[in-house]
Amino acid sequence: MASNDKTGEKPRYSEGAAYFDMGEHTLRIPMTLHAENREKLRIRLLAHTDTSANAPGTVVLLQGGDDTTRYSADVEHVFHQETYFHWAFGVLEPGWYGTVDINSGRTVLFCPRLPEEYATWMGRITTPQEYTRRYQVDEVRYVDEVST
Repeated sequence: MASNDKTGEKPRYSEGAAYFDMGEHTLRIPMTLHAENREKLRIRLLAHTDTSANAPGTVVLLQGGDDTTRYSADVEHVFHQETYFHWAFGVLEPGWYGTVDINSGRTVLFCPRLPEEYATWMGRITTPQEYTRRYQVDEVRYVDEVST
């Protein structure tokens, strides 16, 4: 999803393009950077694998970082996303997976399915469609749907 569907150009901020930042007074990095990183990965893999590995449906599956609790308490350590996962997708949240189809470049992210009770403490639950726009990928599904 690195280009504007209508014109073939990259999305612009003024048109609602997504970006990554770490808050006020930090640089905005366009999510298209992560799409470019995935494309570099895809091209290098195609160049360095034999043709049998490039069969239709061949995907790279990357696992993001998981959050952990401190010993037997309910206190969580400060979460830091797995570096290469962030490089490829720009995702900051824990518990995610991502796939890149080697031949087409189609990108699918898989987010944790949060229980409805989550909203009571943490606020509204973001939908897969909202994550699709945020991370500028082809599709976002739930982690429990990875096998499908």
